[in-house]
Amino acid sequence: MIEFLLSHPEAHIEASVVMFNVILILFITIQSRTELREVAAFRGLVACGVLILLTDIIQAYMVDLPGTLFNYYLINIINMIDYLGILMLGFGVYFYFLFIYGITPRKWWKITTLLLFIIYVVILIVNLFNGCISLYSYETKTYEHGPLFVFIGNGIPIFAYALTIISFRFNYKKLNVRYRKAIAFVIIVIALGMVLQPLINAYISVTGLFASLGMFILYLTVETEDYRNLIEANDSLEEAKAKAQQANSDKSLFLANMSHEIRTPLNAYLGLNEMILAESKEEKTLEYARDMKIAGNALLSVVNDVLDISKIETGNIGLNNVPYHLTEVLEDIKVIITARAREKGLRFIMDVDESVPDHLLGDGSRLQQVYINILNNSVKYTEDGVVVFLLRGQRNGNELNLLAQITDTGIGIRPEDLEHLFERYQRVNLEKNKNVEGTGIGLSIVKAIVDQTGGEIKVTSNYGMGTVTFVSIPQVTLGEETVGTQKKLMRKKEKELASPIEVWEKSILIVDDNEMNLKVLKGLLSSSKARIVAEPGGEEALAVLRKKKFDIVLTDAFMPKVDGEAVLKEVKTDLNHLNYDTPFIVVTADALADSEEKYLAMGFDDYISKPVEMQRLKEVIKKFLPDAMGHIDKNKAMDNLSDEGLFKEVLENFSDTAEDKISHISSALDKENWKEYVIYVHGLKSNAKTIGAEELGELSQKLESIGKKLFDQKASTEEVETIKKETQTLLELYKQTADEAKKRVSCC
Repeated sequence: MIEFLLSHPEAHIEASVVMFNVILILFITIQSRTELREVAAFRGLVACGVLILLTDIIQAYMVDLPGTLFNYYLINIINMIDYLGILMLGFGVYFYFLFIYGITPRKWWKITTLLLFIIYVVILIVNLFNGCISLYSYETKTYEHGPLFVFIGNGIPIFAYALTIISFRFNYKKLNVRYRKAIAFVIIVIALGMVLQPLINAYISVTGLFASLGMFILYLTVETEDYRNLIEANDSLEEAKAKAQQANSDKSLFLANMSHEIRTPLNAYLGLNEMILAESKEEKTLEYARDMKIAGNALLSVVNDVLDISKIETGNIGLNNVPYHLTEVLEDIKVIITARAREKGLRFIMDVDESVPDHLLGDGSRLQQVYINILNNSVKYTEDGVVVFLLRGQRNGNELNLLAQITDTGIGIRPEDLEHLFERYQRVNLEKNKNVEGTGIGLSIVKAIVDQTGGEIKVTSNYGMGTVTFVSIPQVTLGEETVGTQKKLMRKKEKELASPIEVWEKSILIVDDNEMNLKVLKGLLSSSKARIVAEPGGEEALAVLRKKKFDIVLTDAFMPKVDGEAVLKEVKTDLNHLNYDTPFIVVTADALADSEEKYLAMGFDDYISKPVEMQRLKEVIKKFLPDAMGHIDKNKAMDNLSDEGLFKEVLENFSDTAEDKISHISSALDKENWKEYVIYVHGLKSNAKTIGAEELGELSQKLESIGKKLFDQKASTEEVETIKKETQTLLELYKQTADEAKKRVSCC
């Protein structure tokens, strides 16, 4: 008996696998959720694997029995059961995977599969009598294959495995990533067993062995209860993450829309208020208007903070590193905080080291936001005393570390509250600060910006006595100009911006579907002396742009039917368009962190956010209409003439005497009377510079110098030709300047 059992050592391997599969079935029954149909299907697969291996083991020993008729039919019946097990395993794997994909096979397909299975059984029974597939012969000691062996015996099981591969391909994306890898590996293992079966040993069921290995892999991955729970938990987390991301996206969209909807009426509110401040002479009205401006700017600040906190939450706050002047940032801070401190009766001291470099590379607007938010907090929580802003620079080559210290004599912060100071929506000591306005998000924005710059912020406080905030922010220097050397230029710029926008003989098109916004822009530009055309939409704007040339276009972005981008594209894509070279400026309530870059990428020449600030509007006008003041620069004139009435009187005299003086200069040139020529040109030089006509004054000075050489007979032939040619230019410019002076006198 022992010798008989040891006669087929290859069967021992299969017997071991059978025992392993039986244990696997027990584990499945004990540990798995038996109510799940895929668990039942998996248990059936393992049972099929056991059946295949058992029939192979029995056949291995039966080949050694005597070749009786009984043994002949018994071994071939077992062989038939082996074929049947392989078929059941093939279709079983297919249906098991369908359950894993969450697919319920259709009724017609179940019936088709059942019919195929019945036909296969019938053919196997018929095979016992005619050997159409395969029969074992005791005479030859081999399995003799019939004509249907390839088509039926191998073809139908292969068809079943092919269905498995096809279904996996089309349902791949439905599976969890971990399931994909496991199932793909199992399919490869079973396919490998089918390929190796005829190559290794005809007496060992390689297919059965590899199928059992595949079942074991499935059990360790797909079927183990803990693993299934882990996958389900991961899927739930992924779903929750997707929902959270969608909710966050919806929130960002809502905030963007909210910003636009709030900014549109706020633009009208602040714009019309700006016009009241500019035009009203009643002190009480001006007082109300100034209070309205403060309230409007406070609301705008809240809107900006809400948008910024949204950007922080999505990790998109972003820094726009561009060249800027530190002096401009500091001057804005000084104006804003001084006004707010004065309202509360506080002193605001700003001490900036004038040796700090002025021209820097970084995000100047974010730097300003950091300082203003901290200073605002100091002002809000200080009832009496002082707020001090100190700024120093620590330079290392081109790298500059801006060191700021903000000190106040306010109520201070309790030690237990310091660690929560930069948390979002956190307002400390509420029982004492309940009457202090604020959203509780300003300092969290400050912390996010400082961290993104690679800087550092620290706060120390003595409760009841005051707070000190230290901020260091790294920047890059772009030149040797210092804050001290830029102050004179800043004062000059302030003087220019304080004057009205004057764009003589220029035409401006403004486009907005909101009537109030059109009114605001027209009001802000009313003192410009420009020809202003206002259109209530994109269609109307395109119609007028086809007929008339403009010097600049200010257009809203969001308009029904034809929006600002569509207007821009029609004009800029046609090289022959009348306004192809006209600067297009977008004026929009879309004021998210990346909005300016977005509109510049569209092709707009510049960007103005709503509410429109008068200073920003002036900057843009001066940028794209560099000769906006015409030939006469009123600011330069007022450096010489401090009185507005005197300025108008001088202009009137300049225009009234121009014709006579042009005649005298022309006559002196024709007669080559250089003495008389020099006298008249010298007088023109002085008069031109007095009224701010710098170009005319410079040309007069140049020709005066050449005229003196001619009078002294020291001029070259080339200089003689120059004075004759450029005097004609001088006279034309003189006439244009005189005409402009006349218009200014008559209109003002």
